[in-house]
Amino acid sequence: MFSHLPKHEEVQFLKRQTECRKLNKSEFNRLVKEVRIKTVRAGQSLFDQMDDLNHLYCLMDGHIKIQSFDQHAEPTFLSYLTPGSIFPIRGLKSGSYHHYRAEAICTLKVIVLPVELMRGFVISNHQFTLAVLDRMELVLRSTEKMMKRTVTSCAKLRVEQSLQVIREKYADSENGQERIPFKITIKDLATISGTTRETTGLVLKDLKSDNRLKYQKKMMCFAMNGV
Repeated sequence: MFSHLPKHEEVQFLKRQTECRKLNKSEFNRLVKEVRIKTVRAGQSLFDQMDDLNHLYCLMDGHIKIQSFDQHAEPTFLSYLTPGSIFPIRGLKSGSYHHYRAEAICTLKVIVLPVELMRGFVISNHQFTLAVLDRMELVLRSTEKMMKRTVTSCAKLRVEQSLQVIREKYADSENGQERIPFKITIKDLATISGTTRETTGLVLKDLKSDNRLKYQKKMMCFAMNGV
């Protein structure tokens, strides 16, 4: 990982984010003076679960896998972040540590935001706080949607429902198909679905046989009449 001061296009990207549009000129200039740009290579962790929470991040390019673990180091939650995400929201008010690991799926670029300055904006700028709450609500809605889709006792159906949510949330339309723009492993899909790798692999195999899904080198592409 390496970092540098923000360039013009990076400042403009930050300025376009909903929360930053609520800052006045003086507040935004204070923020720009404090931020840094960090590049993270694929497979590297931006931070780990239980690390000190000293910064928030705004994802500019690339995709991030976020994952939490129990006391036995078994995964309990897994999701993905796309460009424009500001994270973590949990802990912004008064948290002291990270509740999950953030790992780069590909080489990515983030804007590093000092948490104490952001907390100051939450206290002093009502519109900024409302924008943060709006972002939090979107995260909660997405999590609830996944939970509602995957409560069934049928493991096969849980995998298919998880794929539906992934498709709706992340897919880009391309040449009559819908493509997920980042890699998803069978192991990670099994974690999301709450089932085994073996069951997940069998479901993917069936969907591929029915020409409803292409899955090659961890990349997913759905047919328009797919999952």
